[in-house]
Amino acid sequence: MLQRLSTLIALFIAVLPAAADNWMKRLSDDVYMMQLSIPGTHDAATGEGFTWGVLGDQFGKTQDLTLAQLWAAGVRAFDLRPAVVTNDETGKSDLVIYHGILATNIRFADALQLLCDSLKANPSEAAIVVMRFENDNGGNRTKWNQLMTDLLNSDGIKDQLINFMPRLTLGDMRGKLLVASRDSYATNPVGAFITGWSHDASFDNQKNGRIKGRSQSCALYVQDYYELTASGALEKKVNAITKMLDFSTQLHAARTLGNYWIINHTSGYTKSASADGNRECAASTNKAVIDYLSDESHWGPTGIVMMDFAGTDRSGNYDVMGRTLVETIIDLNFRYDAKTTGIDIPSVKRDDGLLYDLQGRRVESLQQGIVIRDGKKLLVK
Repeated sequence: MLQRLSTLIALFIAVLPAAADNWMKRLSDDVYMMQLSIPGTHDAATGEGFTWGVLGDQFGKTQDLTLAQLWAAGVRAFDLRPAVVTNDETGKSDLVIYHGILATNIRFADALQLLCDSLKANPSEAAIVVMRFENDNGGNRTKWNQLMTDLLNSDGIKDQLINFMPRLTLGDMRGKLLVASRDSYATNPVGAFITGWSHDASFDNQKNGRIKGRSQSCALYVQDYYELTASGALEKKVNAITKMLDFSTQLHAARTLGNYWIINHTSGYTKSASADGNRECAASTNKAVIDYLSDESHWGPTGIVMMDFAGTDRSGNYDVMGRTLVETIIDLNFRYDAKTTGIDIPSVKRDDGLLYDLQGRRVESLQQGIVIRDGKKLLVK
């Protein structure tokens, strides 16, 4: 009896959201969003459950936590895939979030409103939605465009949204939601449009993305290699994740800030397109990123990391390590300046011509040798 009780308690703790405070509050307003490490969720709404019930859970689940729980766990980027649903009796259409042909239990409007309300209640934070037109259920694209345009310009939503610019700072983004769509719904985006999305394992083919606001755009590197049923594909996936991390963790640690946004997926499926296939992938890939970031030589920004089973370390029969990965990525934002040998100090150059680290502390020099900062000696290559 006691052993069974201990097991139940352990399982209960395993699915609790990570205790993440408003972690962005501790970062400088002057840091660029592209310099941050941001935990994100692939098919974020699947933790809300499916209209097909257990069948949906078996084949479509990529998250165990609801959107509200993911927010509480510290997740700040959300992959949402709305499709058009039309009521046969009333003829009224709405946007419901899907995963493939499976409808979740949450409307897209409700998901956006939840994030907007979370930002109003926590104005130090910022959030990103990456969305796409989910057409696997045969949705109406013309209607989707109309509904999306109306929703993003609606009261209660529009005032929280921000237009994309490559050099958005955290100060610009605080209390705001950036909606980046992989499919266009109008001539100009409310937020951003994304083109050149890659599902390829090759790094060279992941560099062709673009993220564009109303007037400015920049390169977007995307690693989203996900179909891992073939022999050796999971290892190939881990290598692809690592290759992107090799790029991102050094990119903004250099003296010259690049013009790149980065999205790196740990998500994918083995066996089949099923929840257990997603879990088996996460058990390998999420742990691989945790191990990678445990090495001090890799303490640089990850960009947006889209993962499955965020906020929970145990899902079904798998150690998916999603809670630990979220915490690791958040913590990384406060470890960049902890590097003491052989790595340039990430910094932000402000209008006053001075250099500051991600926590807003002044960096006296980036010349080779010893840097004195906040009374501490740091060695810079």
